[in-house]
Formats: sequence, C-alpha cells, structure tokens
Amino acid sequence: MKDLFVDTNILIDILARREPYHREAIRMFEQAEKEQVRLHTTATSITTAWYMLAKYGDAEIARKAIAGLMKYVHIIPVSHRAVAMAIRSDFRDLEDGVQHFAALEAGNIEAIITRNLRDFRNSLIRVCTAGDYLDSSLKKKT
Repeated sequence: MKDLFVDTNILIDILARREPYHREAIRMFEQAEKEQVRLHTTATSITTAWYMLAKYGDAEIARKAIAGLMKYVHIIPVSHRAVAMAIRSDFRDLEDGVQHFAALEAGNIEAIITRNLRDFRNSLIRVCTAGDYLDSSLKKKT
C-alpha cells in the first residue's frame, strides 16, 4: 500500500467541495477507503482546514466533516527539527516547508499530493496533484 501525504489544500477541496478540484480529492479518499493507499497529513492541516470551513460556513458542520475524513487520514507529527529545517530551507512558504519536512521525517511517504506544485519545487519527495497521481496509478494497473 502506498503512503501519501495530503496537503491542506486537498483537505479543503474535499470539505468545501471546491470546483472542479473536489472530485479528484474524493477519488483519493475512495482509494483510502478501499485500502489502496494510506493517506497522511499533519494536525496543522486539519486545524487549518477546520478554520477555513468554520470562517466561511458553520463551525459544527466543519467539525463533523473533518471527523468523517479522520477515518481515512493518519496524523504524522511535526517535530522541532522539521520546523527548523523548513525555516532554513528554500521553501518560500513556511507551511509548505514544514509539511514537506514532516513528511520526509515520517520516512514512508511516497508522494505529496497538492494543487500547489510550484511551492513544493524544492521537495525531496515526489510531488503531484491528486489527478496526476490517480492517472499515473491507473496507467500502472493497465
């Protein structure tokens, strides 16, 4: 089973049903439900997704939606070292750097799934959109 890191924007896409991106995010979570992939993220991504949903919608509905996603997402820790490495790195967006180094420290992450490819250009881990990952995994099956 492949271990994938799901960036904050993918969580928000699925929870906020952002067009047209949420369809790909749903397919990622369907693969997790079928135990074809194991999805990971950080607690920061969860709280940021909740904040964005609560800010523009209903906080209790956002809480319930995130509780549903938690069935399919494993939380990886963010260490002091990961934050320090992100601060010293070439990542322009500190949050993306922290996510990257937390995923790297987890040791088993095969790809970071995001819509924000440009900010992950310095990644030491494969980076792709949900659609690109799904397309490539379908090609491997045929």
